Amino acid sequence: MWGQAGWMSGCGGYVRRVFLLGTEGDQRSCRGRAGMVLFKGDDIFLNTPALVDYLQQQLGASARDMSRFMMGEVIRAVQPNRLKVSKYFVPDAFYIGLYPPYAGGGGVVYSGLLTKHLHLVSKMVHLYPIDDVYVGMCLLRLNANPSHLPAFLTFDFPKGKKMEWCTYHKIILVHKRTPDQVVQLWVQLKERQPLCCNGTLRDKHSIEIVKPFYSPTGLSM
Repeated sequence: MWGQAGWMSGCGGYVRRVFLLGTEGDQRSCRGRAGMVLFKGDDIFLNTPALVDYLQQQLGASARDMSRFMMGEVIRAVQPNRLKVSKYFVPDAFYIGLYPPYAGGGGVVYSGLLTKHLHLVSKMVHLYPIDDVYVGMCLLRLNANPSHLPAFLTFDFPKGKKMEWCTYHKIILVHKRTPDQVVQLWVQLKERQPLCCNGTLRDKHSIEIVKPFYSPTGLSM
């Protein structure tokens, strides 16, 4: 039998830590009672004021079902990587078909309620070595759809993007930035705030709920 255990061991523990915040221990802690949970990498520049303002708007929307709320840069209709040299390599025998929609793990926001549901459903979804995709698999089981927001740039700005004076005021997060760059960006954000405070988030009104196009046939489900 193909060595699944060895292949999975490199990132399986990390997958579990990424989003399974709904354990009994966490429910007794501040994290377990949090209204929102942010997961991001340490090489992300986060525009905290913009994120807080946006989430307050979402929480104030009475029609929004926050028990299934997840927001980020959503990737869809992607096939598994079959290149053996890639760290994202997945053999044909392990997963067939397209991945369900999932948010890029560089930066994503969940509701506290959703983390509890994810913890429960994870007991029914076999562990998968790519954390972002595994979250998408669990969301599919929950019949929950991640919200795509263009202000999340987990793959950096599009190539050729012209940087304007208020560009970083119009986003929530961007990857990939060094610690020195993050410090510099915070200084710029503060200095330019008087001139950029009236700007809107990048394509704010193009938010969309991303639904799967299919029923996956992946063997890990």
